[in-house]
Amino acid sequence: MSESAINSLVDLEKEFKAQYPTMAGNKEASDKYVADFSAKAQNVISSMSSEDQTVYNNYIKKLQSE
Repeated sequence: MSESAINSLVDLEKEFKAQYPTMAGNKEASDKYVADFSAKAQNVISSMSSEDQTVYNNYIKKLQSE
């Protein structure tokens, strides 16, 4: 996986870890945040090269099979 793709995923992780806890306790706000974040994450994944997407998708499949 390219360094750019890795950095994009790390940035998403940092953003989620920083922002999601601020939504805790407010179901409506947290549901909206998760929906918005999911769309953003999908956009990041879609913008990756086909090679990076393959690596990412194979990793997700591996995690789901464990």
